[in-house]
This record gives sequence, C-alpha cells and structure tokens, in this order.
Amino acid sequence: MIVGGLVAPTSGEVFVEASPVSEPQTDLGIVFQDPVLLDWRTSIDNVMIQIEARRLDRKIYLARARQLLTSVGLGDFQNKYPFELSGGMRQRVSICRALVHRPRLLLMDEPFGALDALTRDQMNFDLQRMWLQEPITVLLVTHSIAEAVFLSDRIVVMSARPGHVDSIVEVDLPRPREADIQESPEFARYVRDIKHRFTLSGIIRG
Repeated sequence: MIVGGLVAPTSGEVFVEASPVSEPQTDLGIVFQDPVLLDWRTSIDNVMIQIEARRLDRKIYLARARQLLTSVGLGDFQNKYPFELSGGMRQRVSICRALVHRPRLLLMDEPFGALDALTRDQMNFDLQRMWLQEPITVLLVTHSIAEAVFLSDRIVVMSARPGHVDSIVEVDLPRPREADIQESPEFARYVRDIKHRFTLSGIIRG
C-alpha cells in the first residue's frame, strides 16, 4: 500500500500529517479482508502479537487488548482459537490487533467484504463505536456505497482502470449514525449521487 509506505507511487506524493511517505510506516494499523489470524494463538494472543513484534510493554498493553476485545463483544472469547470463532468474530479480533498500540492511522482494505449482510452491518456499528471512543484517521476501501456513506466523513470516488480520483464527496450526516439513518432521504441522496457518478464514468452500466 502506498499510504503505508510499502509500495512506491508511480507519480505524485503521499503525505501523512504533513510528512511525506518515503518508507514503510510503523505508526499505523492494518486490517485486511482476511483476518490473517495465527491458528495456534488465542484471540488475546493474536491481538498481543502486535505488542510483541513492536517490543512494547506486555503488562501495559494486555489490559488494553482485553478492553478492546470486550468492547466488540468478545470478552468471553479471549481464550478461544480462530477455529472456534465465526468470520465476524475473527475480523473483530483483527481490528483489535490493529488498534491495540494506539496508531495514528488505520488502513482497512475491504475488511467486511467476505461477511454476510447482517454481520457486515454489525461490524459497521462496532467500527463506528470504536472510532467515536478513540477518533483517529481511518482510510477504508470498500465496494459498498451504503457502507461508505454510513461510515465516512469524506468519500473518494475512484474511476475504472486505470484508476484515478474521479471526485470527492463530503458526507454531512450527524454522528453517531444509527440504523434508521439509512432510511433517511439524506442518506439515500448520497447513495444516489455516488451511483450516478459511477454511471457517468462507465463503472455501472444499465
């Protein structure tokens, strides 16, 4: 990822808090579409691998890891192994792992794409709640327009290949966003507007 400093841009520059990204960044967390948990480690140990890799104080961060798992409904599953968890539970563990060291930036690459619709909705609520408790910059990649509108303050609409920024949409909806906001005229207007942009660019064809 270019923002994480793992891939060099072919042109242009990326800045994080006014600093150019020219090498791999460490003050961030990453959540992938696949939870990428280690099968032989429990939930709490999967979260704590972040602390071990960074050589941080285990005693200090163990309490935070437990608090994060509890906040996403996994307080009773801290000693369970990945095979004992549902897909949504495994993804919750991966989010806790990405946040345990208090990064300034969270990168999420289609983190809920493989989940069923109900679990995906719940994950959206969980992520919003965690963000409201500890606001940081989150860069979320998603193919779901409704998910983007529900979670975002700013949506960067990408064109078809070769990809470039088509437009930027500022989302002015109050927080916290509850389930019924998705039925509101304002929410529908944002979804309709972004679909229209995709239609104009040829990504959506009738």
